[in-house]
Amino acid sequence: MFSWARGAIIACFLTVVSLPTFAQADEWQFEATFYLYTAETTSGLRGNDVILGFGDALENIDVAFMGTFSATNDQWTFLADYMLVDLSFSGPSPNTAFSAEDLSVRTQVLTGLGLYNLYDDQRTRIDLGAGLRWFDTDTKLTLRAGGSPEQTQRENDNWIDPIVAARVRYDLNTRWSGTALVDFGSFIEDRQTWQLLVTANYAFRENWVARFGYRYLRVENDEDDQNYLFEQSGPIFGIAYRF
Repeated sequence: MFSWARGAIIACFLTVVSLPTFAQADEWQFEATFYLYTAETTSGLRGNDVILGFGDALENIDVAFMGTFSATNDQWTFLADYMLVDLSFSGPSPNTAFSAEDLSVRTQVLTGLGLYNLYDDQRTRIDLGAGLRWFDTDTKLTLRAGGSPEQTQRENDNWIDPIVAARVRYDLNTRWSGTALVDFGSFIEDRQTWQLLVTANYAFRENWVARFGYRYLRVENDEDDQNYLFEQSGPIFGIAYRF
């Protein structure tokens, strides 16, 4: 299982460092996107899950940053997506054995992908590739005493998962287009991650694009019986600048 992971990591590295070699004569287009992710968030440790709707998360958020940078030419796309969320929440516990629960979550997710174009008819473009997802979390869950004594659980760790990915883009006309991206990683025992991102894109100015759609992200880590879960799903809105 670990040999698969090492092989995927080496392949991703070779893909990224070889981009300029494969496309020295091609023109690159760059794009920077900042977005708002109105997600429902589930964070869990050892089977104790806390679910926050977007309204709850917005009220209790301390820091948030979300953005993507990509470079594309005729054959290759290299992209990096970064998300930082720092929030804290207190409320009643759904577990009747406890009176309340306190949750603090500081999570960083960095996804890097190298994608190769397999098909392009000037309207539909299909890319396949691979990459890595770095996940860093400091999650603390305190279950306040009720029928059971108080419990505190904490996960402070980071790890890297190799992933494979596919992306499809369809241009409806010169202004409207649609994009779908899916990635998946389960190459390391007791860990799994996957993502789905679907957006509609509207080019409202020469270099500016508005995006809106849906994103789902899931990360699981069962190493050492920690049963860690991080899940987000919901609408996404963004503004991109191309140059």
